[in-house]
Formats: sequence, structure tokens, C-alpha cells
Amino acid sequence: MKPVQVMLGEPVGNEIEVRQGLAPGQTIVTAGVHLLKPGQKVRPMQTVAPASAPSPAPKAASAPQQG
Repeated sequence: MKPVQVMLGEPVGNEIEVRQGLAPGQTIVTAGVHLLKPGQKVRPMQTVAPASAPSPAPKAASAPQQG
């Protein structure tokens, strides 16, 4: 883990765009940052698809099949 300067865009709902400072596919820490030290090992607890990847369309819920 190492600190990186980034440029943020405007917040939209619960999301915010990172405009500069990250390479495609780079993983970031979003919680507990104040507890980290440079060089500290971290492991992801949750992963999300990059913003540039298209989100799959939600599937319609179907009733359970009987039989």
C-alpha cells in the first residue's frame, strides 16, 4: 500500500469519479485509510467492477418453478 494523489470529480449519489491519478485496474482503499501506513500489506474485503466496464442489465425476477 502506498499513498497516491488523485483528482476527484463531482459526487453522484453514493459514488465519486476519480479523474486522475489511477491506472486502469488499480485497486484503491476506501475505508480505514487513516489507519494505514505506507508499505503496509492490505487485502481486499470486497471487489467491484471498474467503472469503465459495462454493468450487466438487471434480470427480471422469475417465480420459482414447481415440480
